[in-house]
Amino acid sequence: MPTKQQHFKLTNLSVKNFGPIKEANIDMENITVLTGPYNTGKTYIATLAYIIGKLGGFALEIPIVDVLMKKKVFGNFSGKEIEGLVKHHVSEIIRVTKNRRKNNN
Repeated sequence: MPTKQQHFKLTNLSVKNFGPIKEANIDMENITVLTGPYNTGKTYIATLAYIIGKLGGFALEIPIVDVLMKKKVFGNFSGKEIEGLVKHHVSEIIRVTKNRRKNNN
C-alpha cells in the first residue's frame, strides 16, 4: 500500500485516434492549460487525463511497476505489450500484493 507521501503524477499523455484527436503527445506540468477551437478534443484530453490520474493512484496499491522493475523490464510499450507483460508476471504481482497487504495489517 502506498504511504501518504506517495502519489501518482501524470507527466506525459500520448493519445492516438481518440475522439477528434488523430494523434497528440502532451507533456504535463504542474499546471497544464488546453486551448484551441471548439470540437478539437480539449474535453477528451482533460477527461482522459483525469481518468488516468485516478487509475494511476489506484495502481500504486498494485505493485505492477515494482515487479516489472525487479524483473528488469524497462522501456516504452504499447497497451498490448503492457498487457502481455502483466499477464506474464501476474503470479508475482499477486504474491507481492498479498505480502504487502499482510504486512500492513
